[in-house]
Amino acid sequence: MENTLNEQKILKTETVDTVDTSSTVSEIITIPKKRGRKPNPNKKVYFGEDEERAFAEYVNSTDQTFRNKIFAEKLYRPFTKMIESIIRRYNLFTPDESFEETFFDTMSFLITKINNFDTTKNKKAYSYCGTICKNYLILKRTQYSKKNQKQISY
Repeated sequence: MENTLNEQKILKTETVDTVDTSSTVSEIITIPKKRGRKPNPNKKVYFGEDEERAFAEYVNSTDQTFRNKIFAEKLYRPFTKMIESIIRRYNLFTPDESFEETFFDTMSFLITKINNFDTTKNKKAYSYCGTICKNYLILKRTQYSKKNQKQISY
């Protein structure tokens, strides 16, 4: 039998006991190779469980100084990384703005929408914030293109 690139062949041996005799049964099982990159065990997750807890504390708190402290110490860096990654990965640049303007505009919009998060639903704050940022950037992009199409003179 030929080995293909996408399959590994493993020989599995089992012993089967019967009343009279015992025999060995061999069978070939094909398992497809895992595709894609291997996970890096040393890679630090920028929005992990600590950030999830800090986000829940931030949303549930009413003391503004405590909220500012949590945001500055635990949430600013993960939000920065997330927004930068979303803008670059999905190529959601607005042509009439610089990267910094787009970044800070998205960050301020995210901060205004954070309070709408419901911590009792057991949903991830990372996916909530990422969805808000991505949808906002898509909205800005479509508004820019509509505005640009209206201004075209014939």
